[in-house]
Amino acid sequence: MLEKRGHWLLFALALALYAPSLGNGLTNWDDPTFTTASPFVTKGLSGALDAFTRPYDGAYSPLTHALLTLVGARAPENPLPYHLVAWLLFALSVLFLPAALSAFGVSRPTALVATALWLVHPFRVESVAWVANLKDPLSLLGAVLAFALSARGRPVASAVVFTLGLLAKASVAPLALFFLALEWRRAPGTRALVSSLKWLVPALVLGVVAVQAHRAHLPALRETTTWVTPLFTPFWYLGRLVWPAGPRVVYAWNEPGGLWPFLLIVLWVALAGAVLFGLSRRGAGPPRTFALAALAYLVPLLPFSGLLPQVHVVAERYTLYPSLVLSVGLGAALVSLGRIGLGASLVLCAALAVPTVTRQQDWRDGITLWTSNVALEPTSRVSRLNLAGALGGASRFADASRELLALRDLDASWPGLDCFIALARAGKEQLAPSFAAGELPALCRLAPSERWAAAAPIIARKDAAAVLVLDELAFGKDRALAAAAAAAFALEKQDFERAFALATQARLWDSTLERALVTQVIALFKLKRLDEARALTATQVTDARVAARLLGLRAAILNEQGRYAEAEQLLQQSTEALRQLGDGR
Repeated sequence: MLEKRGHWLLFALALALYAPSLGNGLTNWDDPTFTTASPFVTKGLSGALDAFTRPYDGAYSPLTHALLTLVGARAPENPLPYHLVAWLLFALSVLFLPAALSAFGVSRPTALVATALWLVHPFRVESVAWVANLKDPLSLLGAVLAFALSARGRPVASAVVFTLGLLAKASVAPLALFFLALEWRRAPGTRALVSSLKWLVPALVLGVVAVQAHRAHLPALRETTTWVTPLFTPFWYLGRLVWPAGPRVVYAWNEPGGLWPFLLIVLWVALAGAVLFGLSRRGAGPPRTFALAALAYLVPLLPFSGLLPQVHVVAERYTLYPSLVLSVGLGAALVSLGRIGLGASLVLCAALAVPTVTRQQDWRDGITLWTSNVALEPTSRVSRLNLAGALGGASRFADASRELLALRDLDASWPGLDCFIALARAGKEQLAPSFAAGELPALCRLAPSERWAAAAPIIARKDAAAVLVLDELAFGKDRALAAAAAAAFALEKQDFERAFALATQARLWDSTLERALVTQVIALFKLKRLDEARALTATQVTDARVAARLLGLRAAILNEQGRYAEAEQLLQQSTEALRQLGDGR
């Protein structure tokens, strides 16, 4: 009975196990891009057709965007419909997965155990609980149904469904090679190649379209930086699948280097050669099984190995198909042990189900997602930045500023970090919306060297926003001018310590800014640091008006120190110099 109706039990298990995801909201990890900010979803139901007309966000996944549009057209901000669809799609994939495995000769008991192990693995959470990743359960259902239909002897229907899966997520294209393998098993030779074209051609076309869309969207996309990356990523995935602990969502992938990668690769090539040699020998069953399993594990990883340009070389969601191969192997071993194996399967499934349920809570919103990631990997720059964004979205600007400052300690050169800090501070200080939501973002969109001119009207208003802009934003080559203006503004507000510090910084950046010297002297005079102020007034300058101002300031300092005769003389000299400069105009 269990063997006959096991797929329905797995369907029920999938529904129960991932039911917690239905209570989750939207995160700031691409969810707005695919829902509330999607040009298809925001257009309404007609946007579903538009999704087929052009790539979006560096990918061509029209069926995914069409489904998102149909689900969220009436209320794009409501997360429940999105989660409900992903939940049902994944459960349906689980329902048909044993039938799909039968296409590869996997026995019914092994298929049931393998499916159970696969669906309870914590790495499935990212594919089910993340709204922006709806393409995973949708394309998964297409691929699973395609193999199940192939096993039932319905190749045309299989090819149609597989093409729909490609339209949901083009990275399933390498799976078309398995249809070629299945056709080859039935009728080796040219006939198998011709009959498999119905799967291969759509996979090739949509795969090329997807790569081109990706490159066009991100022209500076990360390329493989060392030749060993594609050779080592499968081992990374293997290690993470066997031990699914530690950081998730964003991983710090370090390119292998040194002598040991070379030695391991030599060993790997030697083992592969031994397997291939074994294949050539008659009756070499285990080597052939091992080789086929290795290919089944590696082929789905091709788009994520580093061979193609991508932002994240490694991620949990990329293990959706390779982990199935490992589950089948483990399932076969457990089934061979009889009742002991069945008991071990139940224990293992129960153990994996616990982190699977808890991980779904991490995806409740952006704050919980990135808080968990920062806790697991405190040095992750992307996690820190996204946590700051989530906190800012919840109006927790002080907490957002804390995370951004921590990011600055990790990497002060992070692109746009100065703007993120300025935006968080604007929210924290509750500055006017016209500035915080309008002028400041506009400044951030400019190159640093262009910000100074755009900031001048804000500075001229003499409001609190001026200090914020000049204190936090990088102005490129004009940063000295910005600091000098901020110093003058702080002086007007009687913030003398700040005025002196900013003016000093301006002169360090550009010693020719002699008017900043005047600000320094005035600030020191107001702070009663008279000896320092008097020493600065002796600085040689080229601007006659600045020189005259310095004479007057030196007179004021001497007068404050009780040296009245010297002060009177210098004051007369300053007044005469300023009068002559005025007459000269």
